[in-house]
Amino acid sequence: MKLLYLTDTHIRGDNPLHRRDDFPATVRAKLLEVAGLVRALEVDAVLHGGDFFDQPSPELSVVGDFIRIFIEMGVPIYVVQGNHDIFACNPDTLEHTMLGLLHRVGTLHVLRRGERVYLESRGVRVQLTGTPFHFNMDRVDPLADYCVTKEDCDYAVHLAHGMLLDKPFFPGTPHTLVSTVAPHTAADYTLGSHAHFGYPDVEWDGRWFINPGSLVRLSVQPGDIQRTPQVLLLDFTGSRPVHTKIPLKSARPGHEVLDAGLAAAAAGRDGPGTVFGRFDRPECCTYLEPSEVLRETARAGGFAPEVVAAAARCLARAEGSRERGAHLTHLVLENFQSHLHTEFELAPGLNVILGESGQGKSAIVRALRWLLCREPARDEYVRAGAPGCRVTAVCGDGRRLVREHRLAAAPDGAPGSAVPAGARFLPAGEEGLQCGGLLALDRETAICLSVAQEREGPFLLGLPGVLRARALERMSGAALFEAARENTAAGGGGADPEAVRALLALAAVRARDEALARAEEVVGRALSFVFDVPMEFKIALREERQPAEADFLVSSGRPADPTRCRGYPERVPPGTLGGGPTAAYLNVHGGGVGDVVSLALRVAFLEVARPAVPGPLVLDEPAQQVSHRFLSRVARLLKGFTDSFGRQVIVTTHNQPLSGTADAVFVLRIESGASAVHDRGSSIRASSWRGRPPG
Repeated sequence: MKLLYLTDTHIRGDNPLHRRDDFPATVRAKLLEVAGLVRALEVDAVLHGGDFFDQPSPELSVVGDFIRIFIEMGVPIYVVQGNHDIFACNPDTLEHTMLGLLHRVGTLHVLRRGERVYLESRGVRVQLTGTPFHFNMDRVDPLADYCVTKEDCDYAVHLAHGMLLDKPFFPGTPHTLVSTVAPHTAADYTLGSHAHFGYPDVEWDGRWFINPGSLVRLSVQPGDIQRTPQVLLLDFTGSRPVHTKIPLKSARPGHEVLDAGLAAAAAGRDGPGTVFGRFDRPECCTYLEPSEVLRETARAGGFAPEVVAAAARCLARAEGSRERGAHLTHLVLENFQSHLHTEFELAPGLNVILGESGQGKSAIVRALRWLLCREPARDEYVRAGAPGCRVTAVCGDGRRLVREHRLAAAPDGAPGSAVPAGARFLPAGEEGLQCGGLLALDRETAICLSVAQEREGPFLLGLPGVLRARALERMSGAALFEAARENTAAGGGGADPEAVRALLALAAVRARDEALARAEEVVGRALSFVFDVPMEFKIALREERQPAEADFLVSSGRPADPTRCRGYPERVPPGTLGGGPTAAYLNVHGGGVGDVVSLALRVAFLEVARPAVPGPLVLDEPAQQVSHRFLSRVARLLKGFTDSFGRQVIVTTHNQPLSGTADAVFVLRIESGASAVHDRGSSIRASSWRGRPPG
């Protein structure tokens, strides 16, 4: 029996960033050479280590061109799912991908976790197993991913799409060492992938660990430029198995197909694709509390201890509640718009509610905003024919939150007539920042930090520059220090009130600058991760104007400079960001850039806002204009936000890819005239009553 192994083909219809050749034509030439090897060497089956496609749903024209080559090989094709083959690193999304479709129609066979496939030829029986990529690959239990047992076979071959390496990798990058798993697996061959460069063959007590490297080269790192793509032949025809690496003759030298001019820029910086799954840089996740800002400012300015103590007392009075967290464990909607009686048991992390238009998703967002932000009740919230509506939530600490509304003509005892005993709202914060982060900017404009409704448009981006600057000032904590300044007479302690006010004024500037810097970091890294291109984000405050104005600026890692991210083909005035050269707006990703900026800005300021904003982050149809190919990265970004900041996120969307990394997934459908919710693929329970509610 002979098996031919290749991996990481990344089939796509366009050119990656660093390629200077015709990438699809190059991949086609390599696969045609592989097909020739299959016939010439009389191979019995082809094994593929994952990342068959470059995205889960490639264009049909691309699929047709390349799949024909595999079909004409005339042998079975066995594949394990790579991270590019599935949505948001979730193997359960296979059925929604092109690879899953090819599996269902029998073009190839996708090896599922726990599945054993047996190949027999010339008296030899080989066991095939595979581990698909998943979000916790190389993070939680590597033995479960890389170790297998042999059952009723002569030899065992295990494919795993993970970062299995022969030696330690960069700190912070999840990976597993061969030495960790080798003593515990019975596989004769463990075939690696995902690590494109490959590594030298490793033998451990007669068992082999091999990664020949990806069939294609996608980076400008020296290792990719210098190597030659190859495939691996496993030959079981003799008394003992033999393996051979076969370099591809169709692979041109790296310096001919890769833009080496970008290599220097790539060296010494993080690749854009390694920034998230999680925010693992501490400075992205931490922010000085107001009291720490005050102490640092006082230390730098040499203020007297009695002045610092008086300023701290003023700040404590202005700060008010420091409540944070307060995730929801249970949510019930009764007679609220399309919901007759719908219950959710929510995860503390990422919750995704899926549904097509008109199924009741946005009603959930309205209910949460009504509950958390204490907006006025509206008769339109009440389901047709019902006397009133009620929304109930239970927090992780056991508190119960209730909003009820009864129509004027509703009889006593109907939902809305009374708040159950023991129910209360989350407390309001100070300076207009209520429990849901509702912030009034002027008489006509208010923004809500924690609940984003689809009809509102991108967060902050559509506001005039003056209102942007005002919102940034209020959210950054500077307003907290300004409020403390107005109360310096009550500071006591014999401190000079003017000195106290001066300290608080300096602390306000420091708090604002630090908050803006953290927001720039979070948004820039989010953009770089989602679009896989190094990008930077800057907030330009124009304080020479009164009132002050703010611009949001984006620059790409390509030869481009900061431009307005609102999407207009304007030029930024020279010197806006350090006096560098400027260029016209590069509309590379269209409105998707604005969507990602909006999402990351909201998350960043939700975390740095002072007073703190407790409760979940609720998002209605985020990333609407992000191209489909990037949606799985947006899902990983959302998971990174909730894992790093510890804040619950509730998303309503029609986009299946956004559910790939969720801790709980729910599906909404209209059934018997009411919204019905079903949980999918998680242990979280949900229920809907479409008849008369019990009791």
